[in-house]
Amino acid sequence: MKCYVISLPQAGERRERVTEEFRRADLPFEFFDAVDGTRLSETTLASVDREARRRRGLSRLDDAALACALSHMAVFRALVVSGDKMAAIFEDDCLLGPAIGEILSALEHGPRDFGAVMLHQSRLGLRERKLARRFRSVRQVTTGHEMGRFRFHDQGAFGYVITRAGAQHMLREFPRPVHGIDWIMPRYWENGMFNVHYLKPPVVFHNYSLPSYIESAGQGSWDENRRNIRASPALAIRRFGAKQANNLGRWLAWRKMRRFDTQLVTWGREERTVIG
Repeated sequence: MKCYVISLPQAGERRERVTEEFRRADLPFEFFDAVDGTRLSETTLASVDREARRRRGLSRLDDAALACALSHMAVFRALVVSGDKMAAIFEDDCLLGPAIGEILSALEHGPRDFGAVMLHQSRLGLRERKLARRFRSVRQVTTGHEMGRFRFHDQGAFGYVITRAGAQHMLREFPRPVHGIDWIMPRYWENGMFNVHYLKPPVVFHNYSLPSYIESAGQGSWDENRRNIRASPALAIRRFGAKQANNLGRWLAWRKMRRFDTQLVTWGREERTVIG
């Protein structure tokens, strides 16, 4: 399976560290030059679907988050053009667990009835008891890992496998940027890709020791959003209404997925429940 690492060309320290990660894991990879959020053209900035954000009570999408989303979408297009069945996509601040190679091999040679498999989990601070209530196992992998879903979405997109069909779906659903990629990928009830699974335990982790380009660049727009909400009651009302619609959509999608997963596991119990 081809592995892409999204990284800015000038991010020397990040590239050195992630190269060492893949060397230790004995995985070949190639860098995919990220879109630079400090050098966006007026045409690129205008490509954001501002009307969709206005309906949700959202203000400006910060340049760094926009550039990150465009970078991932560019990899999706590269995957579609390549004709490959799937690809693994990483960000340059990832850390790889020892089972990453086995997991990628199992996913590549197992059933391809998923759109994406998120190799990370961002909310590892939750107690295991609470996590068990949120995680619904769908099938097992021969490495001892489980593939399943989170009832309430996780966040982040710093390590995942996406199929060619999944990439085509995301490009079709989001021809214009609306949210950051951390928002787009996990929110199955909005992106329409209901077969997004997670691994338990995860095999990709976030390297918090590296400075974040997105957080430093995005702070200004976050402050602007908060000021706009305080200054505009109409914006606050739209945001509240969008949040309630979001909760309803998530609940309906979760019920739909539970029925789908029950049929999947029952239908494939003999030969497709275990991947590898």
